[in-house]
Amino acid sequence: SRPTRVVVLLGCVSTQELAHDIKFLELYNDVLKGVKNFGNVTKLIMPRPNHGLPGVGRVYVQFENLQEAKRCAHAMKGASFQDNIIQTVYWPEERFEKLDLH
Repeated sequence: SRPTRVVVLLGCVSTQELAHDIKFLELYNDVLKGVKNFGNVTKLIMPRPNHGLPGVGRVYVQFENLQEAKRCAHAMKGASFQDNIIQTVYWPEERFEKLDLH
């Protein structure tokens, strides 16, 4: 996919973890802390089951600039998080802004 400021992390969170409030907060904070190593995160969306957003199981990270997003996508691809192997793709910024996450 064409590089954008929005990176999608695939395979790092499970539906079960997202459904549990405390686990969700822990995961959200862990992921945010991790991706901040690559640059300034302007928005992080981690859709949860039964909360009205598509894309459950994905993590959408918007960076301040393209170089930061590229750094994140490159470093996180194939990385391990909670015994899962992460895959990364870029997401169109205009779709992200409209919360078009599917």
